[in-house]
Amino acid sequence: MDKKNFLELLDRYLKGTASAAERQLVEDYYRRLGEKGDVELPAGEENALEQKMLQQIRRGMKPLPDAPAKQRGTLRWIAGIAASLLLLIAAYLFLLKKDAPEQQPAIVKQNSAPDIRPGRNVASLTLADGSQIPLDEAGKGVLASQGAATVIKTKEGQLVYDEGSPGEGAGATSPAYNTITTPYGGQYQVTLQDGTTVWLNAGSELTFPTVFTGHERTVRLKGEAYFEVAANAAMPFKVEARGQTVQVLGTKFNVMAYEDEASVNTTLLQGAVKIIKGSRSSVLWPGQQSEVRGNDISVYEVDLDAALAWKDGYFVFKNEDIGSIMRKISRWYNVTVQFEGQSGRKTFGGKISRSHNISDVLKILELTGSIRFRIEEAAGETPGKITVMF
Repeated sequence: MDKKNFLELLDRYLKGTASAAERQLVEDYYRRLGEKGDVELPAGEENALEQKMLQQIRRGMKPLPDAPAKQRGTLRWIAGIAASLLLLIAAYLFLLKKDAPEQQPAIVKQNSAPDIRPGRNVASLTLADGSQIPLDEAGKGVLASQGAATVIKTKEGQLVYDEGSPGEGAGATSPAYNTITTPYGGQYQVTLQDGTTVWLNAGSELTFPTVFTGHERTVRLKGEAYFEVAANAAMPFKVEARGQTVQVLGTKFNVMAYEDEASVNTTLLQGAVKIIKGSRSSVLWPGQQSEVRGNDISVYEVDLDAALAWKDGYFVFKNEDIGSIMRKISRWYNVTVQFEGQSGRKTFGGKISRSHNISDVLKILELTGSIRFRIEEAAGETPGKITVMF
């Protein structure tokens, strides 16, 4: 297998799209590399090369020193893999180690081996009259009737606003507004009256009318949500979040607008959207992300898999600092985070399912050798706590 095909295979493996046979091929190859080598170098040189690669991961991928001409092509190839995968390689090593005899764990644990389970589908719905419905506790079927809209919880556990026959209040001039809120450690999916589907990430809030009327469809967001907007050219769809407005006709996009983040980021998967901030505006095309800081709008090409991974059930980190990573972990596992020591300028990368307990995620980060964690479980109303040690 040539290098190009192998890199493509690695990419499929780490995205989770490789076939069973391809996954086995990658795992067998890495085992052979670790046991006897397969890069046309003497055993001693190959071992030194592998150690250099691991050192590069731990140092955050500083440039490799010059190498003899014979090794230079191979070094560039392996460094290229390491630079793009970072903790993805470490994550794979962790998966291999899970099948090996158990060794001294890196995570500092108490005798009770504390751990924290991942988030789940949990949210509360606040109706126009102020009454609240805990959606994870509510049964399936009709939850409420509001004017022309009927609020239904499906058997899959999703919330749907169904516009049936006009009922009492259907002709009201002021629409009724509902709010769905996900706590830290929660996520939820809702289908609005117009057919637009919204996935809410942990620690988020969406306020919306039970029935869209007038010349536009406007909702308000706090936190993060992925939208698949039903097309309706006569009624543009707008998302208001932290002073920014996203205007669309029908498209798929993600808005990240947490208060503890430095910017509001909008990532476009399909269609086109217009980002409006004060008197400034910018149009996004598929594969682009806008970053709004203050009144400035910047637009970048981005990795869609990384930006939308949470919606598909994954953490994907691409050259992220530990602060950014721990904010994501804090929201999903409903934990507080504290730091001991100085992190420097290290960045990390990796991919892991959000269905894992928190210890699995932290173990992968620890494989870099530059960071350790201490887990403290939740106690009553007090959330769990993670201490990050450098």
